[in-house]
Amino acid sequence: MKIAVVPSFYPNKYNPEQAIFIKEQVDRLVSMGHSVYVLSPILKYTHKISNIIKNRYDRDFQNGVVVYYKEVNLFVPAKIRWITNLAFYKALLFLYKNFIVEYGQPDVFYAHFSFPAGYAASKLAEKYEIPLVTEEHFSQLMFPVDKGLQNIVSRVILKSQKFICVSSGLKKSLKKQLGDVADKCEVVSNMINECFSYTPPRVKRNEFVFFSLGNLIRRKGFDLLIDAFSEEFINDENVKLVIAGDGHEYFSLKERVGRYHQEGKILLVGHIDRADSLKYYQICDCFVLSSRSETFGLVYREAMAVGRPIISTNHGGFSENDWHPEFGHLVSIDDKQALRSALREIYVNYQKYDLRKISEICLATCAPRIVMNQIESLLIKATLEYNER
Repeated sequence: MKIAVVPSFYPNKYNPEQAIFIKEQVDRLVSMGHSVYVLSPILKYTHKISNIIKNRYDRDFQNGVVVYYKEVNLFVPAKIRWITNLAFYKALLFLYKNFIVEYGQPDVFYAHFSFPAGYAASKLAEKYEIPLVTEEHFSQLMFPVDKGLQNIVSRVILKSQKFICVSSGLKKSLKKQLGDVADKCEVVSNMINECFSYTPPRVKRNEFVFFSLGNLIRRKGFDLLIDAFSEEFINDENVKLVIAGDGHEYFSLKERVGRYHQEGKILLVGHIDRADSLKYYQICDCFVLSSRSETFGLVYREAMAVGRPIISTNHGGFSENDWHPEFGHLVSIDDKQALRSALREIYVNYQKYDLRKISEICLATCAPRIVMNQIESLLIKATLEYNER
């Protein structure tokens, strides 16, 4: 099949690891024998009028995939959605017209995120009479959102031949907010890169290492994690917490660590790449993240795939069907005392966890072969059903 992928975000020269999970799906589709092309507008919010980039685009070749980029400078806040949608659509249309001159029309559009990619792709799909499959990842949809965003997502669901949610929790949230239109949604897990596979535990040293990874923003709950860890292990010198990631809360979190005088035990290591994240999963004893919402929780699954117990909040990315007590502890959001108890329990009773079983259960639903077979099936079904109308 010839598949045109339309992502809201994609790795580019400004951020080579942005939405890396979408690129991994693209690479996997290519390995399955499909011809895959990526049409990726890059929206940049700026006040510098001199930075306007007009009718030109960049093209890159990545592992057998042709990626079309077009930068678009916007002089309005991102929250003005109708302008963002319009700008993204015009850039996408421009890329598409150049794409079809070289490669012809695709069999199917495959969009990631309803806003703005899904919305723009739905207009393009209508214009050129091509089926659309959309996959939704947006974590804010786990909370009640405004009517404007609800209308965008509803439109994309209705215009998509197939609409995928990355967790049953996300589908449930959409059902609550959008009503019966969400019944159309199908749940397919995110894919865990095959580099994350079972690794035996490290040779024990005189320390126990908790590891956490994510964007340093309030939604990820690092403030609560630092508080809970500092208070629980104030007298335990052989316990460490390593936090990896970057974001606007970096300095406030660093100050928080300083207030507890935990600089030697809580390490903020900044941004790390995929290879380094694997190393940290492998050397840690437990992965913990007190996130306030997740549509899926990719980093949790990566840690489990390596074979590490986890501590997670009940953020919605784990449903009652895919959480197992063998994984570790599931605690309530913003419950510091429960988080402290979970940290202590895993520290004291670490030997009871079957690390290989944790990996096996996780990969039973998240392994690349399993996930991408489901994605491929939906793309094929969407094309067949659309052509049979």
